Amino acid sequence: MASHFLSIFSCFIRISSNQPSINLVFEEMQNYDEIQVAVWSVPGDQDDLHWFHVPEHGMKKIEYTMPLDMYDTDGTYLIDVYGVKKGRMIFVTNTEINIEFPIKMKICE
Repeated sequence: MASHFLSIFSCFIRISSNQPSINLVFEEMQNYDEIQVAVWSVPGDQDDLHWFHVPEHGMKKIEYTMPLDMYDTDGTYLIDVYGVKKGRMIFVTNTEINIEFPIKMKICE
C-alpha cells in the first residue's frame, strides 16, 4: 500500500477587509495531481458542505484561503483534505475548527 502523508497541515481563521476566511497551509502535497478540501458544519449535518479546489498543488508548500461567506452556523466545522492521483481521490487528513459568528480569531485544534 502506498503511503499518503501530510507533513504539515495547519489552519486558522483570518479576518481581512471584513472578509473572514479559513487559511490552510499544506506541505508535501506535490505528489498529487490535485487537492480537494471539503468543509461543513457539524450542526448543519453536511447540508452546508462545500468543496474547494486548491489550485497550487504542484508546490512543496501551499497556502490556500477559503472564504467563509457561505457559512453562517455557529459550531464546529469539519475540514477533510483529499489528494487526487490518476483520477482517484485519496483521504489525506482532517481537522476541525470552532466558529462563532460574528467571526473572532480562533486556531484549529
